[in-house]
Amino acid sequence: MDDTPPSHWSAPATPYEVGRLRRAATAAAAERGLDGRALDHLKLAVSEALTNAVLHAYPENGPPGPVRLEVAGEDGAVRVTVSDRGSGMAVRSGSRGLGLGLGILASVTDFCEICSVRGEGMRVSVGFGCQTGC
Repeated sequence: MDDTPPSHWSAPATPYEVGRLRRAATAAAAERGLDGRALDHLKLAVSEALTNAVLHAYPENGPPGPVRLEVAGEDGAVRVTVSDRGSGMAVRSGSRGLGLGLGILASVTDFCEICSVRGEGMRVSVGFGCQTGC
């Protein structure tokens, strides 16, 4: 893995964009040397983080807000960050998900950090190939 400059994408938080952004992140991580099981786990983690933004970041009946994706090589590891400018984490009745996504993220990554600011959005960063936080 190398220290190639980060790759960035921004798109509306829609179901269509989940697949497109996942493919872009997978290609960028592979260019940085990630392969095998770690690359498979990256695909799952990116899908979960992006789907979380699509389902929960913005009001269901409003226009989709933006989601941002970054892939970076850092000290021999790959770090992926998904962020939105939505409502942040909150308890919601009638949630449109099973509630497993963040647990899946933590279980398939070497590093997982979640930052939520109410009314300002959420940022999920996951790392692969990390010995400690990356």
